[in-house]
Amino acid sequence: MKKTIFLILTLIVFGFFSCEENTDRFKFNGSNYVSFIESESEFTAIGGKTNEFFIEIGVTTSSTTSRSYSIELVADESTGFEGVNFNIDSKTITIAAGEFTGGAKVTPVFDEVPLEGINIMFRLIAADTAIYSIMKHNMVIGKYCNLDLASFTGDFVCDEEGYGEYLVSIAADPADENAIIISNFWDYGGELKVIFSNDESQTIDVPAQTLNMGGDEYLTSGNGSYRGCTGEFFLTTDVGGNPANQAYYPFITKSALSNHPLLKKRKQ
Repeated sequence: MKKTIFLILTLIVFGFFSCEENTDRFKFNGSNYVSFIESESEFTAIGGKTNEFFIEIGVTTSSTTSRSYSIELVADESTGFEGVNFNIDSKTITIAAGEFTGGAKVTPVFDEVPLEGINIMFRLIAADTAIYSIMKHNMVIGKYCNLDLASFTGDFVCDEEGYGEYLVSIAADPADENAIIISNFWDYGGELKVIFSNDESQTIDVPAQTLNMGGDEYLTSGNGSYRGCTGEFFLTTDVGGNPANQAYYPFITKSALSNHPLLKKRKQ
């Protein structure tokens, strides 16, 4: 996480913003300032799980009574919309008596978060003289869907740039719960095993293997990425063990051959 340490010109160093609270570091015998703890935070919304993210503010002095500050959404600097992509429990943040930090809880609406994610820009509302440095906070929320191999299986038409259209069939690998087998790989009859990471990295591994294509054997390996929310993946393979023979396999979606137009290859 990003950390910011502020230096007062009187040579008093105060680090009232930290990922781990240390009460001694928050004490400051001077003017009372309030600020977001960070200027930006990044989170990933995961399908099938409870996603709750927090935005925090901090003050430089303690008080015997609680204090409340307001935050607001900066609409023209955000791609997320309250009540649509996310909800927030309160836009009034209370710092309890004797405490130096307080926060609000942001809950994304998973099904309404687009594949590219959203950003939410918050602004702290307080007198200008009371805000120290960070008056805005940008919360970035990405999206991750759990791996479902059924989203990647079926018959597909591929349109490979510089070659043309051909049919492939993708099936789950009965020997590996996180792998698929692509039949007619490269339109040459081979069967290629592809393994999905099944985690937030959404990466693909093509382990070193020998393909029998057109009666000849070819050594191949590769890697790539996938999108669990849409059943799409893109992989790059090195066929024949020679980088000069590198083949960029078409970008494949879960749309079945019977009900979708020909797919076009997407460049990496």
